[in-house]
Amino acid sequence: MKRSFFLCVALSVLLQNPAFSMADRSASLYRNAADYYHKLAGYSRKPSRDEWKRSIALFREVYSAYPDGAKSADAVYMTGKIYKELYGRFHEKADRANAIKIFRLLVKSHSYSHLADDALYLSGEIYRMDGRHDQAVQAYTALLRWFPEGDMTEKAKAGIRKLKTKPASASKKAADLPILRGVRFWNSAHYARVVFDLSSMAYYKILRNPAKNRISIELLGAVQGKEPVREITENNGLIDSIKTADSSASLVTVTIALKQAHTISSTELQNPARIVVDLFEEDAISTKAKPEKAAPVIVKSLTAPTKKTIESSIKAEASGVTVKKAEAVEKSIPGGELFASKTAFLRKTSARRAAGTGKARLKKHPAVKKVGIAKVVKPLRPDSGLVAAGLLAAVSPGKGKAPVRTVKKAKKSSPVKVAKARPYAYGIKTIVIDPGHGGKDPGAVGRSGLREKNVVLDIGLRLRKILKAQCGCRVIMTRSRDIFIPLEQRTAIANSVKADLFVSIHVNSNTHRSARGVETYFLSPARSRSAMLTAARENMIKLSDGNENMDDINFIFLDMKNTERINQSSLMARSVQNSVVSGLRKKYGTKDNGVKSAMFYVLRGARMPSVLVETSFISNRSEEKRLKSGRFLQTLAEGIARGIKRFTAEHRVAMAG
Repeated sequence: MKRSFFLCVALSVLLQNPAFSMADRSASLYRNAADYYHKLAGYSRKPSRDEWKRSIALFREVYSAYPDGAKSADAVYMTGKIYKELYGRFHEKADRANAIKIFRLLVKSHSYSHLADDALYLSGEIYRMDGRHDQAVQAYTALLRWFPEGDMTEKAKAGIRKLKTKPASASKKAADLPILRGVRFWNSAHYARVVFDLSSMAYYKILRNPAKNRISIELLGAVQGKEPVREITENNGLIDSIKTADSSASLVTVTIALKQAHTISSTELQNPARIVVDLFEEDAISTKAKPEKAAPVIVKSLTAPTKKTIESSIKAEASGVTVKKAEAVEKSIPGGELFASKTAFLRKTSARRAAGTGKARLKKHPAVKKVGIAKVVKPLRPDSGLVAAGLLAAVSPGKGKAPVRTVKKAKKSSPVKVAKARPYAYGIKTIVIDPGHGGKDPGAVGRSGLREKNVVLDIGLRLRKILKAQCGCRVIMTRSRDIFIPLEQRTAIANSVKADLFVSIHVNSNTHRSARGVETYFLSPARSRSAMLTAARENMIKLSDGNENMDDINFIFLDMKNTERINQSSLMARSVQNSVVSGLRKKYGTKDNGVKSAMFYVLRGARMPSVLVETSFISNRSEEKRLKSGRFLQTLAEGIARGIKRFTAEHRVAMAG
């Protein structure tokens, strides 16, 4: 699916000139878009699909250039309205899906708009057209609950009365009800991320109570799974407690109590459907905030624990329902094995007390030699970077064993000489390296069976060694062994330790075996079909022609407002790309595919400059062979490190803490 010309132009101008969005010309752009729409609507003939798509592009230009503009919400509403009209005429499922998603986004992000209730009503109309009467009633009911003073209330009441006499079929009812499968969260002193796992996406609204530092997320039409109502109380971190409850037959409410004032943002992810809510301590948004020590990340889940999980019953509130407190749920969720259980984590070891002060003497990970791809066997000793950051408890001497690495022999080469740098030589304190995939997720697989997860882990370990020697800063890896970590957890780690830079490492793949080269991405809507396909593969979603990419609109309303971070990410991507290519081109003739933008989930919500490096194409026979060479991987790691150093030297990076 090609990106809109207007969206590309708006983003290009914004990235080059942050002051562009200061002057609100949204009203003028909206007037032009509205004139074209009314012109089409007034035609004696029926406008073509391309003409309606042109109208959508004009309205998209409004909220792309001015996400906070006076006419931004109106333009979003009109985009959804046109998709609804297209669905009514052409009956294409993509148009229906786009309309529903856009209306849901408007209700969530622009609930103050006078058109938010109109969006809910039109959603109900779409469901009614499809014979999904239960969902239509839910949309009308939400309108009455969330917008009781809106001008669509009488129509919503009439719609409910009419549909009560026409129940939906059992098959549609069972298939369409969103199920809240669980709530996961990552909690630290200044930041928390809460993830709602759903069977399908639901309408939702976030209600804030600043006076009590409490927020409620209402999930419309959702039902809880077989698990009973749960509540968990925290002793450490920004979150004080989380509780789920059925507010009505078609409404689940999740209440989150926080320990202090906060800011909030949210986004939606697919495959599976999930809502991600980021919570930040208000002071943490300021670059002047300096935490006393690295904040621990405690991973919890409100989903059903495994049989081995120890639970203790606690009393519920006035409802009298018995709820349970999970003691060690970390091990029952994907990626939870990265963190120690709460009991082990809070153990007062001497190394744990020294963590964050730089005094803990912990054994380093074995040096990464210039050898072929290592087959990594799970080590018993935790990653030293994670220990130093307070993410894991250190293992007492004698209890841990060094990780076993079986490798292929390769030609000997002289060791890389790196100068011992002074602390913070790069002008930054913390870098997070994210080797993609891992564990049950192998990533892309080459013809010979080479797996992406092993390649990128090898590159990541080499990069960590180089940065530690040159940078003198804290270097943390999201994984230093072969384990699976959810995409949303990787960004949570970076935010929790207040990283200054985030680098995600991947290997590319393409159905065209001749595709080759290196490319580096930063977070922004994709501007080419190939970039969209790459992001879809890394996000593990299916890309369908005709579907509006909701991540683009989410980006516009949330990330696009932080122009400084976007600019820094694009500059960092350029620096890394140039350095990697210059290091590989002479010997390997590596192709420079340039810097690109795409909506990678792993970069969503990162509060620091962040890039994703696609180091080579494992689907290309020649490049797959190179990816087995330790010398090639070392050159890649050196290029990434050189690019980071050049970026921090040429551009001022606001240190996180």
